[in-house]
Amino acid sequence: MTATQKAWFTLIYFIVMLPFSYLSRRSLWEAVCKAGGTTPKGVREKSPELLRTTSSSHSLQASFDIWMLKNAPNPKKYKRLSLLHSLCLAPNIIFAFASMTVFYTRALSTFIKIGIFVVPAVMVISLAIGIYYKRHDIKEEK
Repeated sequence: MTATQKAWFTLIYFIVMLPFSYLSRRSLWEAVCKAGGTTPKGVREKSPELLRTTSSSHSLQASFDIWMLKNAPNPKKYKRLSLLHSLCLAPNIIFAFASMTVFYTRALSTFIKIGIFVVPAVMVISLAIGIYYKRHDIKEEK
């Protein structure tokens, strides 16, 4: 395989992994919503209202965080899960952009090879954490 083919392979790999990364975070998103005192459906229903009321000084994400923190039965848990949810997508995006540099320089090729293993590991971890919190919360409610 030539260097250009390897570069295309890694770029396509990380692009293809993006939807899988999104799907692996769904159970974690449900845990974030529950920790924020709502459901994914509740977030979707609140979106239009927050879009109308969001000022230029606040981003939409900041407005959601404020709203969910107000509703959260345990704000610390919400903050932890929300941060974790955000961070779980970062490796895929970082490695996708880094893989574009391989077309011009080989400086990040070792870093990108590591990413081929890190991205699926992060997806499995985020899925496992989401499932854990889903089961853990069910046990607490009983």
